[in-house]
Amino acid sequence: MATTRKKTTSGARSGTKTGGSRSGTASRSRASAKGAKRPVRREVGGVAMLLLALIVLVSYFTGDGWLINLIPKACKGLFGVGYYIAVPALLAAAWVLLTHRGRPVALRTACALLTPYLFGGVCHLLFCKLDLSDPAGLFPTLWESGFALESGGALSGATAHGFVAVLGKPASVIIFIVLLLVLVMVVFQVTPSLLLQMWRERERPDYSEEDYEDEEGDEEGGPSGRIDFGRLQFGRDYEIT
Repeated sequence: MATTRKKTTSGARSGTKTGGSRSGTASRSRASAKGAKRPVRREVGGVAMLLLALIVLVSYFTGDGWLINLIPKACKGLFGVGYYIAVPALLAAAWVLLTHRGRPVALRTACALLTPYLFGGVCHLLFCKLDLSDPAGLFPTLWESGFALESGGALSGATAHGFVAVLGKPASVIIFIVLLLVLVMVVFQVTPSLLLQMWRERERPDYSEEDYEDEEGDEEGGPSGRIDFGRLQFGRDYEIT
């Protein structure tokens, strides 16, 4: 009996020590988590996107400067006409990164940066009139024409050209437009259910019967405001029936 009591007492003490050590470890981990600095990787990325957007925006008006000329040249060569929406795409990516509030932003940022790529492909499908039948000179031609904003560039234009070769132009245009809309919806967190809800909750004007009542007509039109052609007389006293 004495031996059993000693074992029970020692077991209780060891359990108390184990529980105390666990609670102490948990409290230390909480304290270290509170004392840890908040990472600023997303904020730094957002500021970088703002600087890139500023560089591309300045390039819309002038080409002076090595950096002002380099980045827009790469955007034009890769995306062609998609270069025109590079600034909105970079601003959207910066907005996503700077206003994350601890939420995941990788998918939304990637979708924002892919919009010039798909937009360049859509414009290439709809407006490009170049002869791209030579496979050997495809990429150089797309790069030069993209820099001149006459095609979708080496990346967007080549992708669009491949889609046309496999699926045809009408199906390729539809696919690119749908994908572009999906990217925009992901960036701004717009879902089909939200669109349906907005449609159902749209403001509907109230109609009343007073809006459709005919005004009192003049002598010629009668009380209903309509002309009675059966009572009109033209030249002679003939009554139209």
